Order: sequence, then C-alpha cells, then structure tokens
Amino acid sequence: MDIANWRAMMVTCAAPASAILEICLVNVTVTSQHLDDLGMLLKASDGIESLKLEYLEFSGDQDTFISSLKALIASSPGLRYLSLKGNSLSDKFISECRIELRNHASLEALNISDNVVSDEGITQLFEILPLAISLSTLSVKNNVVSINSILSGLDSLLSGTPVTPELEGELKGIVKLVNDRNKAIKDANKKRKKDGLEEFPDVVSPMAKIVKADTAVLYNRSLVYLDFSSSSGISDDKAQELAEKLQVTAAAVPPLDQGTQSALTVVLRGATCALKDALTGANLCGLVSFVW
Repeated sequence: MDIANWRAMMVTCAAPASAILEICLVNVTVTSQHLDDLGMLLKASDGIESLKLEYLEFSGDQDTFISSLKALIASSPGLRYLSLKGNSLSDKFISECRIELRNHASLEALNISDNVVSDEGITQLFEILPLAISLSTLSVKNNVVSINSILSGLDSLLSGTPVTPELEGELKGIVKLVNDRNKAIKDANKKRKKDGLEEFPDVVSPMAKIVKADTAVLYNRSLVYLDFSSSSGISDDKAQELAEKLQVTAAAVPPLDQGTQSALTVVLRGATCALKDALTGANLCGLVSFVW
C-alpha cells in the first residue's frame, strides 16, 4: 500500500468515534514508515485493542524491522493482543524488545509462532515473565526451542523471583504504568459515554496477580496459557530429570489461590511419547497441566 493511502486509513482509524478495534496486516509488504505511522495511530487511539502483523514482507533489513517493532510496542499502551506470527523473528527480537514487552501495561496475549526463536531467546523471554504482569497467554508454536529450555524456564517461573530493592523499584514502575493507563482509560470513557459508545475496561492492577511469600520471593501467577507446540527442537533429552526437578519445585512453592488464580496450561503438541510419560507422571500440585 502506498504511503498516502496508508496515512488516509490511519486518519480514519484515529477518528474519536471510530468503532475499529483490530488492525490486521497479513502477507503484505511494509516499510518502516508504515510501522512508524501505525505506532503514531496506536499512541493516539484508545480503541484499538488487537494488532496482527503476520507473515509480512519488510522492505529493509531485519535490524530495522525489529527497531520499528520495538518502537511500535512502546507506543501502543492500549493493545491487549499482539500477533507477530511468521515474520522470521529471531532471538534478537526478544533481546531488543523484552523490556517493552515486560512493561506493557495492558498486553494480555502475545503470539510469536512460526518464527525462528531458539533457546537463547526463550531463556530471555522467561526472564521477563516474573514482571510481565498483564500477560496471560503466550504462543511460541513452531519455533526452534528445546524441551530443556522450556522445562528449565517453567521451573524458574514456578520457583519465583527473589525480592530485591531493584525488583521492588521495577514493580513500582510497572504499577505506575498501569495506574497511568487506567487514568487515560477513565478520561477516554468520559468522551465515549457522551458519544454513546461502549466504555473501555480498566487494566487489572498488577498486584492482583502477584504472590509475595514470607521468604521474600515474588511469584507471578498471571500467565495461564503457554503454547510451545511443534517446536522443532522438542525431544525427550533429559526430560525425566527436568520433570523430576519441576515436581520438587512445585511442592515447595505457595499453592494457587483457587478464588483468583488459575493453573498454567502448557501445550506441547508434537511431543514424543517419552516426554509425555515423564511429564504426565510428575505431580505438579495443580500448578501446571499439559496438553498433548
């Protein structure tokens, strides 16, 4: 799409009374200018909740593409769903965008399936999950991730994160982002109510998803769905050993609050029989369930 028509469409989407909730670009050619304009729209609009940028042909190198995506994520505080399927994204995308993803105040679901993220990127992704308070659904299907990285990451997530002054500061910063977002939603809803439009829901306070144990460890229970299906690196190498370690960890951490928290569902379609046996036999105290 040429830039002039693209910008005309952006102006239409940004109209105060616009009913557009989702923007979807699939199998098209885009430039950094297209993505920069889209970022400006998302920053100005409170109504667009879903963005799908899938199987794009980017006119430029991968570094420029990742840089544009990083800026777009940072300038889209109202997004609740982001899909970046099939864009040949590598570990560098996780490395460059991990802070923007972690600090996003309202992003509930992220889909990075059909890319080329490997163990290095997944390790970095698991490192940000303790403070990715809004994220509840993560799809990493059909990448190049080993079961070792998946189970090690799960073990780290279940184990919790030691509370340090630095962590406390980061958490306070994220709480402020959520409060600022809810203030913006409140202001937008005043206008929408006047125009007879449906009001936007508030972002849930991050502290509702956090468990702080007496041992000064923080547990993030916001993630409830994680899909690693068809990852080409999934095998049964060390699966039994890692499953046993996961079982020990699950027994040592606080149980779920059945009224406010849900078990984490991990999807591993395409896994080997040995892997299924190892994980099915592990007692994870209701914290994790596996889907094959």
